[in-house]
Amino acid sequence: MHTQKNELSFLRKLFEKCEKIDSAIPSPSVIGVIYECGGRLAMKDSRYQDAKAYFYKAFQAFDQSADYRRKSCLIYYVLAVMLDKKRVEETSINPFTSEETQIYKSDSEVRPFYDLFEAFNSLNLFQFNKVFHENEEYFYKDELNCKKLHKCK
Repeated sequence: MHTQKNELSFLRKLFEKCEKIDSAIPSPSVIGVIYECGGRLAMKDSRYQDAKAYFYKAFQAFDQSADYRRKSCLIYYVLAVMLDKKRVEETSINPFTSEETQIYKSDSEVRPFYDLFEAFNSLNLFQFNKVFHENEEYFYKDELNCKKLHKCK
């Protein structure tokens, strides 16, 4: 609700409080929501390294609980990797090398981002633009993707 209303200061305070809680054992879905929120905040602040970590943790938590949001967090993770790689070119992280993420390479929702990452990683501008334009309407479905994808171009 607060994410949709764009109440960032409230979300930051809430996220910081949630990160400090260690007395209870929350469900993976709750952990996923907390880290997804942290990833979104980090992306809005252009802190891509933090965003990568948060979205990957959110993906793992949602994957563990078989939550449908795992795919969107994996997509955000891939986007954060590309954006961070633009800033730190020595990074050689491939988001699809882990056992958890490999199975999503061929998923219809994730495949366009996999193809985009592959073109980005191989520095193939022609292929990157081709994948981007072939899937443009899909990439623009999500507000976070829409705002950040242009920075990868």
